[in-house]
Amino acid sequence: MTNEVNPEKAKRTEIVDKHLPPSVLFTCYLPDQHLEQALIAISKQRPRLFLPPERERRVKQHIRSDAMLGAFFETMRAQADAMLDLEPVEHQLEGRRLLDVSRQCLKRVVYLSLARRMTGEPQYGARAEEEMVAAAAFEDWNPSHFLDTAEMTTALAIGYDWLYHDLAQDAREKIRNAIIEKGLQASIGGNPRHMEWISGDSNWTQVCHASMVIGALAVGEDVPELAAQIITRALDNIGRPMAAYDPQGAYPEGPIYWGYGTNFNVLLLDALQSALGSLDMYIDITQHEGFMRTGDYMLHVTAATGDYFNYFDNSPDAELQSAQHWFALRFKNPGLLWHEKRLLERYVHADHDAADHHNRLDPFALIWAQPIDDLDPPKTLHWDSGGVNPIGTHRSAWTRDAVYLGIKGGRPRTAHGHMDIGSFVMESDGVRWAVDLGAQRYHALEAAGLSLWDLSQEGDRWEIFRLNNRSHNTLVVNDELQRVEGMAPIIHSSSNEQWAYTIINMTEVYEGQLVKAHRGGAMLHNYQIVIQDELTATDEAAHVRWGMVTQADVEITDAQHAILKQNGQTLGFDVLRPAEAEIQIYSMEPPAAYDVCNSGTRMIGFEATLAPNSEQRLVVLLTPGQTTPSKIAIKPLSKW
Repeated sequence: MTNEVNPEKAKRTEIVDKHLPPSVLFTCYLPDQHLEQALIAISKQRPRLFLPPERERRVKQHIRSDAMLGAFFETMRAQADAMLDLEPVEHQLEGRRLLDVSRQCLKRVVYLSLARRMTGEPQYGARAEEEMVAAAAFEDWNPSHFLDTAEMTTALAIGYDWLYHDLAQDAREKIRNAIIEKGLQASIGGNPRHMEWISGDSNWTQVCHASMVIGALAVGEDVPELAAQIITRALDNIGRPMAAYDPQGAYPEGPIYWGYGTNFNVLLLDALQSALGSLDMYIDITQHEGFMRTGDYMLHVTAATGDYFNYFDNSPDAELQSAQHWFALRFKNPGLLWHEKRLLERYVHADHDAADHHNRLDPFALIWAQPIDDLDPPKTLHWDSGGVNPIGTHRSAWTRDAVYLGIKGGRPRTAHGHMDIGSFVMESDGVRWAVDLGAQRYHALEAAGLSLWDLSQEGDRWEIFRLNNRSHNTLVVNDELQRVEGMAPIIHSSSNEQWAYTIINMTEVYEGQLVKAHRGGAMLHNYQIVIQDELTATDEAAHVRWGMVTQADVEITDAQHAILKQNGQTLGFDVLRPAEAEIQIYSMEPPAAYDVCNSGTRMIGFEATLAPNSEQRLVVLLTPGQTTPSKIAIKPLSKW
């Protein structure tokens, strides 16, 4: 917040929740008086959130004048049509979560309400009203897992605002009261164990604060003090997750969670702008340079094929990202939409069940859209993110058949983290050769009795095959796990077209197993990929397994050479060091009953033994289109 609005930090007082022991305290944020007055005087015009009159007129104009955006809306309208005959949501928990129900409600309300505003046809508003009234009647919105409450609050707040004049008076009162009582008030004075998101730095903090702000702005004139308190609290805390994007915009939790946290963070910012007429008066986003640059992260974390570099708990499946359209519009940088244009085309032309496909926030891409008929490809081919969970990416071009390498450092003990330090993905000729298996559904693991979110070294999380280093494209030393507290920074990188590279210091992650562990990933001038490790043993011998997971068929032609084949394409796989290595195929069959099956995958790799206190170099060369052994001049990482 700026001094213009709030000369001092929001006052805080520690109070005791009457339902908890006196020793358990939590923070209460007192409302900013300027903000409270702004809410009392808030415009009576509806919608006030996201679709004020000028913007609504612009969206309608885009639908009429731009073929792609017009087709985009018609696809969304088809989904809204398919929702008309569905039964409203019901209060059904899956394990400890109501989240799927909240998301279903949010999707239906947003699609139906937008269809009503764009077409004027009343059946969409009537069906959205039915959905909201059903959700308003729930006993609660499951505040013990506050994401559930957050998304349900967002659903009803948007529908309440966008359909305000269409709603029957009784329905309007029920929806408004539910927003206040089951949404906003549930975030005030609740169990502190359920409110850790308030001062966190993860996607939870972004989603929950954004949702409460949206709810507060929707009903602000009715409860100005409560609304001001909630908005003040959000503005005092949202800087923490926004700082996590520093310095270059990389999102620590990966691209799918970027879509979750960043989309809601942008909703928070745009809600303030649209409802109160100004964003800069309430938050100075120029203080968050990484956040402002995060559109670049999504450009580079999306590989040549269009799939994500899906480290941590992420899927490779790229999704339309509404926030990327906001960044492109706000910073006048349409080049950020290079991938989004293709995703829009896929959205429009996909053969799918209209009621079940696509994200609940996709309509905001239309709200923030601009015509994107002609886009020049981005100029940068090589990118290093820095930050708390750094990645390096290299590509030969911005075409779908380009060569792509993504490699990561960071630490396992991070929200949604895996023991994947040093892991990489690699693509060429439209094929992903080196794959990351991705995450496993949380509910199934929790139902098996696993403490999934225990990130300590001995936590259950690391017994899950997909989450530890035994299933990733990295090293396993003495069959041990990576160290969760170890940090692996990017220590050197280059965009030199002759030898572009990223070098990661993984030593802390292998503490007690190796004295030194550096990994470099390079793209050469002829688009060969080099993965090179430089290792130093402790005073005890070390057994190292090098592995790369692939879906390709593998033909081992000799001890150091193999040919990978997939979708009619080939990749040469050569082990250049150590000279005595023998290529092997390792099963990806997981060890425990709770692990998900990894059918269609295998790991290609080799093993090496380091004598006590010895140094060893491991070098693998990946050559697109090559079937015969290939060589390069090997040089130490210090000479790259």
